[in-house]
Amino acid sequence: MYFLLDIMIFIYNVHYININTINNILIIMLIESNNLNLNENLYEVARLDEKQLNNINFDSEDDDLNDFLFNESLDYCKENLAIVYLVYQEEDVLGYFSLSADSVKINEKLDIKLKYYPSLKIGRLAVDKKFKGNGIGSWIIDWVIGYVLKNRSGHGIRFVSVDAYNKINVIKFYESKKFTIYNKKKKKNQLNIPMYLDINED
Repeated sequence: MYFLLDIMIFIYNVHYININTINNILIIMLIESNNLNLNENLYEVARLDEKQLNNINFDSEDDDLNDFLFNESLDYCKENLAIVYLVYQEEDVLGYFSLSADSVKINEKLDIKLKYYPSLKIGRLAVDKKFKGNGIGSWIIDWVIGYVLKNRSGHGIRFVSVDAYNKINVIKFYESKKFTIYNKKKKKNQLNIPMYLDINED
């Protein structure tokens, strides 16, 4: 912040400065400002363990998501059914998500035709009620995409999949992250909606 103030004072005092120099200084100010904002939004991702779980203060306002975290997540991890990750900012747990191997059907026809395609599944995704509305869910999706892109050289993964709650706001959230609904002829009473994201198109 002091860096920005010094530059503003400098511009004010130096009247003979040319326009190109002013432009360069403004660009530096913009970059510095963006860096400050980015630093405020950096989160830490850590795999869940029993010690962490015993010290978590978390409420997503969804009974199913809360129950999974506190009563089922460790068993899923121990049985290698999923890996659960916590999202931190300093001492606060902002959210959590789980990842597991999956295979998906898709609407499109690819050059290599398969009945199912390999994917990484987001089994659960929740944000604490105190931190909702801050883009944390979107950040988690971006983290998962980055994780797949970084690690898929060792094993084939083409898609990220999710069984989204059949709620308008949830579906719209995943669609905003470029997920596609598989078989849009869904039933109104269907609890979850299969969706997928083609990483090759990201």
